[in-house]
Amino acid sequence: MHDPIGTVSKENGKVIRRLYKELGKDNFLYSNQVEQLVACNMLINFQIETNKIIVSNEIPFVTYPYEWCDAQLYDSAVLTLDISQSISKFGYELKDASAWNVIFEYCKPVFCDHLSFQKIETQNWWAFGQFIRHFILPLVLSKYKNLKSHFAFVLSIDGIQPDFARELLGLKRYLSPFWVLFLSPRNNKLNPVTYKNNQKPHHHSLYAILRFLLGFLKLNKSNKNKWIGYKENRDHYASKDLDVKHIVIEKWIKSIKPSWVIDLGCNTGEYTMIAASLGAVVVAVDQDHDSIQELYLNSKQ
Repeated sequence: MHDPIGTVSKENGKVIRRLYKELGKDNFLYSNQVEQLVACNMLINFQIETNKIIVSNEIPFVTYPYEWCDAQLYDSAVLTLDISQSISKFGYELKDASAWNVIFEYCKPVFCDHLSFQKIETQNWWAFGQFIRHFILPLVLSKYKNLKSHFAFVLSIDGIQPDFARELLGLKRYLSPFWVLFLSPRNNKLNPVTYKNNQKPHHHSLYAILRFLLGFLKLNKSNKNKWIGYKENRDHYASKDLDVKHIVIEKWIKSIKPSWVIDLGCNTGEYTMIAASLGAVVVAVDQDHDSIQELYLNSKQ
């Protein structure tokens, strides 16, 4: 994707962002508030090398929204909203509310777009619509139509458009808490409203609405399917054979001492967890969404 602000490159384990214009001294990145976000592991740590170069550590393995389970997208939405509410107290907003601005460091989402912070200058939060397209609507379609949210980003880099969701949901959309998102305004060409000192921005109300909607989309555990129950229901392994398999795999990993392991067809992570318990970083892959979600939810801590 083209970045209008500058260029991004990877050099010697670092991510280097070179800006076209210098950072102003009043930029949010110079504030104490940004240090709090870094300290809470909500924002990737960074250094301002010069006022045109920002350096941050490279995450060793990056996944993207079209590879995530629903619970990962949900946690990314919560992170984006948490950051938005935190910085609004100091008169700042995120100019982007994109799922692509979040990456996972192991099982923890972290915000990576250091230049998405800007001062609130209009009453409206213009990233509200993007938040709906990237987070709310993909999760709504997963909840009501079983179209898992990662498919949204396979179909479009910009998530789910309201018209597309409206068509898929049909009249059932009016029976959900999300019906208000599908009302068509008479005038879609909204004009920015200048934010003046004697006017209050709408951000607080918009964040409250999004928090309310996310409450209906929270995921705790996946519905049981045949693959989630595979570990308990497989009948082609005798118990003693499984015990031997566990012992052999554990012996291999102890012998090789790998830094990284890839578990292809990991299911809910039976062998992933063996490798992780022995100190390896594990990339767990499975084509079954619910199995990955089960593993993610069990591994978040």
